[in-house]
Amino acid sequence: MASTYSPSLKLELMGNGDQAGTWGQTTNNNLGTLLEQAITGVQTITLLDADHTLTNLNGSPDEARNAVLVINGTTTAIRNIIAPSSQQKTYIVTNSTVGGFGVTVKTASGAGVTIPYGATQIVYTDGTNFYLAASQTVVAAGTGINVSTVGTTATVSNTGVVTVTPSTGISASTTGTNVTIANTGVTSITGTANQVTASASTGGVTLSLPSTINVNISGNAATATNATNATNATNATNANYATNAGNANYANSAGSANNGLVADSLGGSGYAQIGGLIIQWLTVTVGTTGGNGMQGPYGFNWPRGFPNTCLFASCSTLLGGSLNSSGTGHMDMYSYNGSNFEVFYNATNNGNGGTGQNLQATVFAVGY
Repeated sequence: MASTYSPSLKLELMGNGDQAGTWGQTTNNNLGTLLEQAITGVQTITLLDADHTLTNLNGSPDEARNAVLVINGTTTAIRNIIAPSSQQKTYIVTNSTVGGFGVTVKTASGAGVTIPYGATQIVYTDGTNFYLAASQTVVAAGTGINVSTVGTTATVSNTGVVTVTPSTGISASTTGTNVTIANTGVTSITGTANQVTASASTGGVTLSLPSTINVNISGNAATATNATNATNATNATNANYATNAGNANYANSAGSANNGLVADSLGGSGYAQIGGLIIQWLTVTVGTTGGNGMQGPYGFNWPRGFPNTCLFASCSTLLGGSLNSSGTGHMDMYSYNGSNFEVFYNATNNGNGGTGQNLQATVFAVGY
């Protein structure tokens, strides 16, 4: 009776009474070569940027029988590894190709499984279609972070993460339902949408930034300090633009703010913001030195410097009056800018009698 072969591993099945005196050689080949190949064999396959059909031989070593398939070669697209049809088999497949493309393991006509570039996955076939054997856990840190894949989709889940500290970068820690992100060595957080999200509905998020850091905050922030744009903020301090803010202090533009003031000071010397304009006022005193004509200029600082520029400034003499028995004098604006201003006084018929007396004037300025 002629030998037959098993349907999946192609082991030689001797007929009754066959191979008298030589059956041991066939048995050794089945057990010591073919079955060992199916259990522990590692087969390297080098793709030539084309599909590859696994060799499939009766009773002899081949590619299809191996337990592990390591796929090498350079590819320019996804290529197929075609396994025998009608043979059930489990494989561990490693995609070690060059080029960044996946490798699909399949039969000639059935559905396949694509092994991502650089990945290793366990697959099996029922003789027609290939299937991914199970979800693969890539990282499982006890009750920490789990990364799992189903097919080619990755899911990151958190169970009780306490601290994530990547060397000297950013650490994230939880206390109850709050997450604290602490900065060590990070000097800039930049980006547009979907980079940093703080949601009060899912627990508080706190940024702890001990070093100098540049932060752009926009939109519905509870507190926006030194922000480029602070929209609907409760407090917007030193913001370039503070729209609909509860308090917009030192803001260049404070639209619809409840208090759009520059550290509101309403005394004898003070300042306030109305819309985008800043108004400042103060009283200055100049001691006279006697003599006639223009004296000065004398410099003074604004109660608070204008962030951009001073548009207009003037002064009005309070005490011109009599410098001596016949002299008079008045004070005028000499020059001004965003930080300071200068005044001078002009005396008439003063002689030397006015030495040691004082002139006072109120200064008024508008800027932004």
